[in-house]
Amino acid sequence: MRCIADPVCPASVDGLDAAARALFPDAAAGPGVARLNDSLDWYRLIEATALPDAQVAAYLTIRQDSTAISVVPMLRGADGRMRGFTTPYTCLYQPPGTVGLPPSVSRGIGAATGACNSNVLQFDALDPQAAWLEPFCSGLRDAGRVVLRYEHFGNWWQGLGQGGWTAYLAGRPGALRETIRRRSARVARDPDLRLEMIRGGDALERGIAGFEAVYARSWKQAEPHPDFNPAMMRMAASLGLLRLGLLWQGETAIAAQYWVVADRIAQVLKLAHASEVDALSPGTVLTAWMIRQLIETEQIVGLDFGRGDDPYKQHWASQRRPRIGVVAVNPRSVQGSLLLARHGVGWLRRHLRQAMLRT
Repeated sequence: MRCIADPVCPASVDGLDAAARALFPDAAAGPGVARLNDSLDWYRLIEATALPDAQVAAYLTIRQDSTAISVVPMLRGADGRMRGFTTPYTCLYQPPGTVGLPPSVSRGIGAATGACNSNVLQFDALDPQAAWLEPFCSGLRDAGRVVLRYEHFGNWWQGLGQGGWTAYLAGRPGALRETIRRRSARVARDPDLRLEMIRGGDALERGIAGFEAVYARSWKQAEPHPDFNPAMMRMAASLGLLRLGLLWQGETAIAAQYWVVADRIAQVLKLAHASEVDALSPGTVLTAWMIRQLIETEQIVGLDFGRGDDPYKQHWASQRRPRIGVVAVNPRSVQGSLLLARHGVGWLRRHLRQAMLRT
């Protein structure tokens, strides 16, 4: 049976009908915290706090024989160009309803998506190994589009086997192990320094204020969407997922980070430390303490360091999972043909440069 996209795309996830909303997974149920990025709670949060400038949401419902089988969350720009609904906070994009579908149905969803009225479609934060992706791309081609792929970012990951914290620590680089040993011992000796983990409750707002104060005094650039992190922590706490860690010096937070934990997978979403206390290695001490707590008290089986190839992540994790992007263009449009021409020139330049380096 042919898949068909609804002609009307609501600008809010709550504008979908009940059958379409039922396709979104439960953020707290798993499998794994990656499902958080597919949930109703996630899209409500992004709509409220982190909608990209000059973009509006457009939730594309795909039906088969009038039954909703998938929702493809999209963003529509002022120029009409559409892309998958992702933000700088999205670690993984996957249209709700696509898990476990036969390849033929995923291909139909791609064809229905490719028929929408936008000469350029772009999707990113994609897992190249996801079972739905290749059939979906085939469906985009069935709709007459040329599909291009590109590297987007890396997701650093560490599986945890037997041996707990001791085995995990033994697998880290020697310099990191020594820093953890020395700086953690210093924190333990200093009565003015203390570590804390907050899951929610009465301590939550105090913890969020501490996090915000640390972030403002850190080396990091200001958040493009400053309301996101506090709202994300509140949402995660309400779902039982939040693990907010702080290192305090007296009454002042000097390092902070927050994780979400579901299905025994722990994913860190944001971390920072105050620049004026670099000599204490507060970020390293707090990260080590948080990981040890998560291993020993929650028996987690995996650590996920989220979005990006920041060099420090390679010290804490040894496996890199690629995330890619896909652009699907209408080659018969001016916009599409220009994009394909630019892609062709870029490809030729890269290969000529490689040939010159070999000579």
